[in-house]
Parts: sequence; structure tokens; C-alpha cells
Amino acid sequence: DPGGQKPVRERAVVAAADLISAHGLAAATLERVADGAQCSVHSLYAAFGGRDGLLHAVYERYSPILDVEAVLAAPREDLQETIRTLYRLLTEALVREPRVVPAMFADALARPDDPAVQGVFRHAFSRMVEGVGTWFTGEIAAGRIRDLPPLLLVQQMLGPLASHFLMRPAAAHLSVTDLPSHEEAVELFADNFLRAVGTRPPAS
Repeated sequence: DPGGQKPVRERAVVAAADLISAHGLAAATLERVADGAQCSVHSLYAAFGGRDGLLHAVYERYSPILDVEAVLAAPREDLQETIRTLYRLLTEALVREPRVVPAMFADALARPDDPAVQGVFRHAFSRMVEGVGTWFTGEIAAGRIRDLPPLLLVQQMLGPLASHFLMRPAAAHLSVTDLPSHEEAVELFADNFLRAVGTRPPAS
């Protein structure tokens, strides 16, 4: 590898993220990532153990999973503020460049049977559902959230916000569309979620 550069692992994650953002998961082959990272394919195997390990590293870097886990592991705060914090983290992941998370959603919808797509979502979605679902279970036990299946709660929390921010770039070009700011959207979706599943209405 060329001297004076960042470690292979760092360069490879960035190169793979750029490829995924521009062309989807299928474009992030080890050969193309090695070319973008200026390293050998052998170096990628040494750093990640294979393509699945590389894709998992990209997901952890550009998704909100680590920050979400940190928020949920912290001492319990006000439910409304915790939900808003989670929504802000999700929003940041959906709008940041490179657009890795939107590209992964697009691949999941367009190529659900692709082994690479299935591998990433088995790793990513199951981890998100388990972490957030466990937190929801605690909130249900504390009487702050209605007793609903955790998976449905996760989907109800993620669905409207993700739909808005995934379609927002295209919607911005419609002359009849008056888009709210990111923070206004977070407040709106968080309040709607709490009104739907909370045992007490959110404070205004």
C-alpha cells in the first residue's frame, strides 16, 4: 500500500461508501473498492475477512446504529425527548453524504433477493429491531407506551420519517411542494408517533 496514507480499513470504508452511494450495493465489489482505496484485494480480506465484513463496516460507519445504541444505553430521559433524539439521528443518516442509507433502502426495494442485500439487512435490521425493540419493551413495562408488538412499533417509528426523507430530494423539485425544515419534520413525526403509541399525549 502507498505510504503516508490512512489505514486500509479507513480508505476502504470510504471507497465502498462512495460506490454504494453512486451505484448501489452491487457496485461495491472488492476489486472496485481496492481500486478506489489504492490497496490490494488481499489487504481487504486481511482487514475485513471478506465482502460481508466490509459492507457491515460501511453500515456501522454511515448508519445511525452506534449512536442509537448509545442513546438507548444511557440513563432514561423524558420519552418525548428520547424519541426526538432518535429521529434526529435517523434524519442525519438519511440526508448525509455519501447517501449510503438511502442507497441501501433502494437496493432492498429493487433487489430484495440479492444475497448482498439480504446479508446487510440481516445484520443491520435485526440489530436495529432488537435494540430499539428491547427499549420499547421497557417503555411498555413502565406504562409510557401502549402494549404493541415491538416490531410494529419500530416500523411505525421508522416508516413515516424514512419515507419523507427518502422522497424529499425528488419532492424538492415539485413547484407545489412546500417542504418543512429538517427539524420541523422531526418534531412533526415525533409528535405523531407519540400520539399514536404513547399512553399520554406529548407536551406541546
